[in-house]
Amino acid sequence: MNSLLFLQIFMSAESRKAAQKIWYLEVVKPRRQMWLEENGPCARCGANENLEVDHIDPLTKVSHNVWTWAEEKRLEELAKCQVLCHNCHVEKSSEYKLKTGFYDELNQTIKPPIGMAWCYIHKDFAPIEEFTKNASKRNGIQDECKTCRSLKRSPYAATETI
Repeated sequence: MNSLLFLQIFMSAESRKAAQKIWYLEVVKPRRQMWLEENGPCARCGANENLEVDHIDPLTKVSHNVWTWAEEKRLEELAKCQVLCHNCHVEKSSEYKLKTGFYDELNQTIKPPIGMAWCYIHKDFAPIEEFTKNASKRNGIQDECKTCRSLKRSPYAATETI
């Protein structure tokens, strides 16, 4: 059994929380800071403060929690990113949300028609039955419809078989 897993199983909740905090401060935070320093300053305004990681195309985003991943997988995800200061990041995100029509000018979510949900992959509303349930999401369903999720997980699903 992996010693880290063994420790996590038998450690108290307080000890686990303390160990996670130490690991975050000693490993995760420095990784993020080093990447920001190597790839900064802000791609839009040139600022060097309040830097954040931004996915250039949000549709290619797998996750924002990349700092705990193995290096190869982390670098693959970060290759799709740029450094923006907080203000430019908020501005870019607002522009994108308006462009896709998912948010209105006041940055308020557009309510989907009854029985429909928004698919982030094909950028359109689809019947709610086309979405897998996900209790961790605010609306209780996945961000993409079953068809798009299947294609995203298996690129071969879209090809014809002879």
